[in-house]
Amino acid sequence: VMVETRPGQGTEFTITLPLTLAILPVLLVKVSQATYAIPLAAIDETMKISPDSIQSVDGKSTILLRGKVLPLVRLGELFNTSNGTHRAKDEYIVAVRAGRNSLGLVVDGFIRKQEVTIKNIGDLVGKAQGISGAAILGDGQVALILDVAGVARLAASTRTSTEAPVNTPSKEKATET
Repeated sequence: VMVETRPGQGTEFTITLPLTLAILPVLLVKVSQATYAIPLAAIDETMKISPDSIQSVDGKSTILLRGKVLPLVRLGELFNTSNGTHRAKDEYIVAVRAGRNSLGLVVDGFIRKQEVTIKNIGDLVGKAQGISGAAILGDGQVALILDVAGVARLAASTRTSTEAPVNTPSKEKATET
């Protein structure tokens, strides 16, 4: 910041911003007490589902979305921020794309869409897989920006499952009355 004052003419403030600053449209989500930012470009859709919609396939929690199996990853468990005691009546899912793969990120709630300024946090978090940067929100809170491809790799390497109650398809058919 440079300040130049000319008597009788006024004061001029010049703010120089680094060229590496980038603005990113994101969806802010809540996971336990943490706020994460998911880039909108990676999001296919968001949904709220009943826990009864969750199925188990090869021991992993999934949902059936438009005829395709979507594996679920609980962000709170993946990043060890889950308090483990809260199971919502409904599940909030963000369906994302990571290359050819799709997965459903299970979060505690949706906050809002927002454009954020990316801050590089390289040395602060080391090589935290699944995190590409951070943003300081208007209220001063820090939101970690997810690297969706990194989240997918991390979930695959840790073989994370959602540990939510899962339902296996029943052989009984419901009857309408």
